[in-house]
Amino acid sequence: MFGETAEDREKLLKRGGLTIRTTLDRRAQRAAQRAVDRHVPPKNSAHKAAAEAMVQPGTGEIKAMAVDRELGPDRDRGKTWINFAADASHGSSIGMQAGSTFKAFTLAAALDEGMPFGTRMMAPRAYTPVGYRNCDGDRVGDPSASLRNSADGEGGKQFSLVTGTHHSVNTFFLALEKKVGLCDTVRMAERLGMKQANGKPLEQYPSFTLGFNPVSPLRLAAAYAAFGARGRYCEPIAIREIRGASGKKLKVPGRHCEKAMDEGVADAVNYVLRGVLTKGTARGMGLGRDAAGKTGTVDNFSAAWFAGYTPDLAAAVGRRPAGRLQAPHGEPVHGRPVLRLGVRRDDPGADLAAEHARGAVAHRSVLVPPAPVALLQQGLR
Repeated sequence: MFGETAEDREKLLKRGGLTIRTTLDRRAQRAAQRAVDRHVPPKNSAHKAAAEAMVQPGTGEIKAMAVDRELGPDRDRGKTWINFAADASHGSSIGMQAGSTFKAFTLAAALDEGMPFGTRMMAPRAYTPVGYRNCDGDRVGDPSASLRNSADGEGGKQFSLVTGTHHSVNTFFLALEKKVGLCDTVRMAERLGMKQANGKPLEQYPSFTLGFNPVSPLRLAAAYAAFGARGRYCEPIAIREIRGASGKKLKVPGRHCEKAMDEGVADAVNYVLRGVLTKGTARGMGLGRDAAGKTGTVDNFSAAWFAGYTPDLAAAVGRRPAGRLQAPHGEPVHGRPVLRLGVRRDDPGADLAAEHARGAVAHRSVLVPPAPVALLQQGLR
């Protein structure tokens, strides 16, 4: 599009006298940068990194992308060449495990199949992942594995689609994924643009719903933006217009949106995920207007996520070790990790994105969903 060879494209960029207009919103960008820098300082002693991406529902426009590092060599403390907010093809990062943010895709698949809110399933204290098939029809699972919840009091009782989501109960979602079908859950995530941050398709194992696949904040934000857009998924875009030195417009990648689910299904997902902010793992983090989201953590808070949205904006923020590769955690099942994920009941949570809102909400289209700072700060002290 911008030249046949890499050399041609680099020459155009550096010598073409281009005027490039991006989709970034300055208020949102400043707010996101301040928040990640403050709550996960670039030179923190735990060597953690934080990244956030914000995407507008219904358009796919990237409104902010922030990393708590200055651009520079990784050997220098507080610097990196890696864009942790994007995929490998757009910044060298291969992401981090998504944790319980992937439970939203299992929920959406269940609702898409007509399962009522009140559907109740037993969530055992321990779950053996057998009886699953991937999209090739192959059996996947391990009869020797025993998967558990993140809190002792969560197992041994029934939950509904609503309460199981609010409390992010691992064994409930493993059972729900089995009932819905592993393949149907994977296909729902793919319809919402999800793939591994290294560009490869999502891997399919029973712990899919627990989020063992490494992903980028940008893709996760775009997926959650589809919920805010009532089922309309748009691929994320960063450029609105490019003009050459003469003022002539150059062709840029176009907007690509499609219906990923019925409006009624998206509305149902929104109803359930709103409760996460009022009654669930992110309770107390509401904005005083329509907002929804899902928390996610990886073993012992080695990584933490929050993905949330309003009708105007979706955001995904993650905290991870600062190296290039987020190694898998958990016990292997056929060579793939089985995670014990969730948010502790005693985690106080706090409003990272409330800080964003103070800087960005002056722009009416920039209303940032809340996120529990405690998840991001865990292990930094």
